[in-house]
Amino acid sequence: MTSDDNPPPFDSLRLDLPEGDTLSPRYDWRARYVEEHTPWDLGGHHPGLERWWAAEGQKLGIESALVPGCGRGHDVIFLARAGLRVGAVDVVDLAAEPFVEELTERGGEFHLKNFLEWESGRDPAELGGPYDLVFEHTIFCAIEPAQRPAFGRAAAACVRPGGYLFSLLFPNDKPAEDGGPPHRAEPEQLAAALGDAFELVHSNPSRALPRGRRQWRESRLLFRRR
Repeated sequence: MTSDDNPPPFDSLRLDLPEGDTLSPRYDWRARYVEEHTPWDLGGHHPGLERWWAAEGQKLGIESALVPGCGRGHDVIFLARAGLRVGAVDVVDLAAEPFVEELTERGGEFHLKNFLEWESGRDPAELGGPYDLVFEHTIFCAIEPAQRPAFGRAAAACVRPGGYLFSLLFPNDKPAEDGGPPHRAEPEQLAAALGDAFELVHSNPSRALPRGRRQWRESRLLFRRR
């Protein structure tokens, strides 16, 4: 983990993905951890998650959560310390090193998997699910836009009926022509990817982080699984 108190914004990450590639083990995301070039990492859990949990999330009867694209697990550990059974998913083994011991002690589990593989009907029990909640932060913007429906189907497979998907969606207002990752991600795009399996409960603009930490705007969205 970088010790820099002001890491570069996620927008500075230009990965030059091969044409047609997605968030997958074929792309060397692991090299970014080896190089300690992980500007999406906030160095702690997202304050927007903490605020949502205190104001609303803990009132929803949520007992378990899945965090796909969990990175170094700051949000994972926050949810585990809040008393939830948490599953964490990432395609990079190095990502789990800082948190997997505590997660395991708290009854959770790290899965070295590609979350998008669950879009085709794989058993959610392989990831410890189905879950009451999926928390999305930087995974939706990291995948190629053409693969966003796969994210929606994977989320539907891993959330129980009546459960939730909570997203701190980023970056809403990044020019689409700038490409990615992170790719521009707007509330309407996430809703379209989730499809009829989810209904939108609320959507609000959010700037829980100062502009120096994130250049582009976020939105806070809550969906309920039908």
